[in-house]
Amino acid sequence: MASNILGNSRTFKADADVYQSNGSLNAEWKTLKQGSPIKTYGPKHYINNEAYYRVGKNAYVKANTFK
Repeated sequence: MASNILGNSRTFKADADVYQSNGSLNAEWKTLKQGSPIKTYGPKHYINNEAYYRVGKNAYVKANTFK
């Protein structure tokens, strides 16, 4: 059964880049601006020992960029 399909709304405290599941920048996404809301899905994911939240298919944002 799927959980958290609606996502949690979070706000950025700083501009944020979007990363792929291997830790490299995701060129399909532009930089997300400070103060803008976005939905995150599921718990924190760890990529190369850093915490990320999933924001889309193969799209992750560092957890420390959120308020």
